Order: sequence, then structure tokens, then C-alpha cells
Amino acid sequence: MKTNTTQLAAARRAIEAIAVREGISVEDVRREISLAILTAQPKDASIVSAIPCAGLVPTPEELIAYCVSKL
Repeated sequence: MKTNTTQLAAARRAIEAIAVREGISVEDVRREISLAILTAQPKDASIVSAIPCAGLVPTPEELIAYCVSKL
């Protein structure tokens, strides 16, 4: 599965909505999601490696798009 720009845009909007709801910055939301990805990676690399991404580690938007595609 390749993540498309529409899915990434929807994920960006979701991150923005979370930031507004929680009263924090978009960067804070992205940082927390990135930390969760990095924390999960050593415990079960197969899960993280299954997420299609442009780099070595998925971005928060790529993670959200992947999760939505699995629902």
C-alpha cells in the first residue's frame, strides 16, 4: 500500500484538530506521535516496518494514514 497525498492531507488535518482540541501546538502533537513510533519500533519492528513510508521511520501522518487504511 502506498500512502497517497489525499490520505496524508487528511492525517495533517487530524493532527491539527487534535492540537486545537488539546490546546497544544501541531509540533507538540507530531512530536508525541513520533516518540510513540520510536518507542514501539524496538519492541516490535515488524509492526513499524509494515507501515509504508518515504524514510526509515514513518512520519506521524504516514502512521495515521496507515492506521485508517486498516480500519
